[in-house]
Amino acid sequence: MPIHAVISSDKKKLEKQIQALKYQLEQDINDKDKKIHSQALAVLELTLENSYMRSL
Repeated sequence: MPIHAVISSDKKKLEKQIQALKYQLEQDINDKDKKIHSQALAVLELTLENSYMRSL
């Protein structure tokens, strides 16, 4: 079953979510959790990068 997430458009919230996921990845033991958190992190980082590019 696919996982759906709501991604904030607020830059500060995105940055906090990214920090939290990076920390969580350091704590994860289960491979399934690592995969989910890695995918979420990639999406959030891409979203943050794209929002930065639009502001230029």
